Amino acid sequence: MAINIIKNIYKLKPVSLLISAFISLAPILVNAQISEFSYKSKHSYDLSYHKTILEIEKDINNIKPIIPLNKNSERSLSSSVFGYLPYWEYPSAVSTLHFDLLSHISVFDFHANADGSIDNPPGWPWTDLINKSHENGVKVIATIVNFNSSEIHTLLTNDNAKTTLFGNILTIIQQYYLDGVNIDFENINTSDRGMILVSFMGELTAYIHNINPSYEISFASPPVNWGGWDFAGLANSCDYLFIMGYNFWGGWSITSGPCSPLTGGNYNIMKVLSEEYSDIVSDTPDKLILGVPYYGNSWITEDNTAYSAVIDHLRQPKYKSAIVQAEQDSMCWDLISNTSWSVDNNTIKQIWFDSDSSLSLKYQLAIENQLKGVGMWALGYDGNRPELWQALRDNFGTTEINDEVIPTDVCNITVYPNPATQDLNVRIMNIIEIPDVISIKDPSGRNIDFNITNIDKTGDDLTIKLSMKNHKPGLYFLSLNFTDKSTFRNIIKKLILY
Repeated sequence: MAINIIKNIYKLKPVSLLISAFISLAPILVNAQISEFSYKSKHSYDLSYHKTILEIEKDINNIKPIIPLNKNSERSLSSSVFGYLPYWEYPSAVSTLHFDLLSHISVFDFHANADGSIDNPPGWPWTDLINKSHENGVKVIATIVNFNSSEIHTLLTNDNAKTTLFGNILTIIQQYYLDGVNIDFENINTSDRGMILVSFMGELTAYIHNINPSYEISFASPPVNWGGWDFAGLANSCDYLFIMGYNFWGGWSITSGPCSPLTGGNYNIMKVLSEEYSDIVSDTPDKLILGVPYYGNSWITEDNTAYSAVIDHLRQPKYKSAIVQAEQDSMCWDLISNTSWSVDNNTIKQIWFDSDSSLSLKYQLAIENQLKGVGMWALGYDGNRPELWQALRDNFGTTEINDEVIPTDVCNITVYPNPATQDLNVRIMNIIEIPDVISIKDPSGRNIDFNITNIDKTGDDLTIKLSMKNHKPGLYFLSLNFTDKSTFRNIIKKLILY
């Protein structure tokens, strides 16, 4: 519904609803969450689960010559979108990928052995994926993996193993026309996480960049520093870090809860950026990619309430199955963590997962902090569902609805709080003309209902208070029309409800 502005101006007291204020009311679920001693990384968990897949049948597409990256391909993304593609999702996922919404595809996994040799993923080379990516200007990255602390120590400290590994990484990049490497070393000894790892990544970056500075070197880093990590030094030693912003709840948890909480609890994504990675966010935010989960957790719980005690952890369903089950159950929204969950009241089975709405909140956080971009574990986990791609398009793609540059001869407009629960304020500063029409649209361009609850005109500033009750969390667009005798202007601002 579009609302015409009435010229009568009513008094409005300023209201600022901050997420931090809400967090202070949330319970601190310390014991239910992640700890280093109970934690097993999602990458490691999935790799172990799929170890039974030993070979992928060769396809005729994989016999074709590999083509290099088309650097002239037009890209419409406003930030990097970095997706891991594990071998168990290949080749079925290739036909479901929206290449226009990806900047990087990181092939998982090239296993690094303690002597520096590397085992290729099943079915390698994935020529059809490489060529389709490169045709569309998408970079293909080799994910080098090892999750054994002793073997990692050897790779980090033994000169022969290190030299062999570096040479093999370069060979893989050059032989298959890849565009860089992502190091995914996990379960690293505490004593190896600081200067030893930083030096290793610095040496690798110098070695690869000396051959071709355009090759990208990145590292998959944990969301929490349990000791020994030098995140700032690590970021400086390579091109960027992929923060694995997930697995905060899992099979070890004593209560149900979110895989990737935006807010609330002892650990959450906002704290990851504001505390764990604060120095990098302040100084070089373009060295960070915020990873999000395309999977969740399923539990049998004692009752049907959020954060109920766990009777049994069932599995970590991929989004494509989690959303189907959730649509059959009672869909819920958790205001503590700002994530989605569902419950089957008959079996008391809960599934917690990130939906397009909760992912959009994280995407907006990445945008607000000017990060290099976002990424996901893992491509293919959404199957042929369209909504997670649409969330990427809404936040990072070129659409008909987008933030416009506000002409300086009109005014300066801010929306706060943003994200908001349901009430928000539109402040028009140094106002020259009052908007004739205000409307709010959903991502598909449809007008949605809302109410103007108050208006305050103070000097040259106008504040309009809006209420968006009964609308689901997610991305919306506020449209302001300004009309004078000779010109028409339409200003659009993004809104996030949580």
